[in-house]
Amino acid sequence: MNAATERLRVFYALWPDRVTADALARLGRAAAPAHARRMRTDTLHATLAFVGDVDTVRLSTLLAIGDAMAWPAGDLCIDRVAHWPHNGIVWAGFAPLPAPFDACVAQLHERLAEAGIDLPARAFVPHVTLARKAQVLRPAHHLPLPISWPVDGAVLVASERDHSGARYRCVRRWPALARG
Repeated sequence: MNAATERLRVFYALWPDRVTADALARLGRAAAPAHARRMRTDTLHATLAFVGDVDTVRLSTLLAIGDAMAWPAGDLCIDRVAHWPHNGIVWAGFAPLPAPFDACVAQLHERLAEAGIDLPARAFVPHVTLARKAQVLRPAHHLPLPISWPVDGAVLVASERDHSGARYRCVRRWPALARG
């Protein structure tokens, strides 16, 4: 396969620091039933835009879009756990997304559309997937909430599959604007 036809499965995301990732993993263990497939701590993230499969020749466009963004800094508050029965996902959600993050996601989606990159038509729900293949959500007793997530930037990630599931590789990391 030549470089022009190689494809990557990519997405923009917020990636937690180790303390936040560990707290999210504990939350996943508390919220997801035993039969569910819990996400590995090193894969926990909040997707900002799922681009999907793209030719590697488009990668420069995705990087330029990320380079032009003013990524916000600040603290996000994870304050809820929910379950989507239609796809078996147990997820952690945010208190209302702070305005700078909400505006950043809207701008990112707009710039991707302007570049001819189609995103899924479904509404954007900011969340962290904690587990897959869950038929139910465990009772919400004693969940370790809320979790404060200090955001210090965004990443473009390539998702690569192997025998143990998805492996994520950071393609580029962008620092957040300085906290004011």
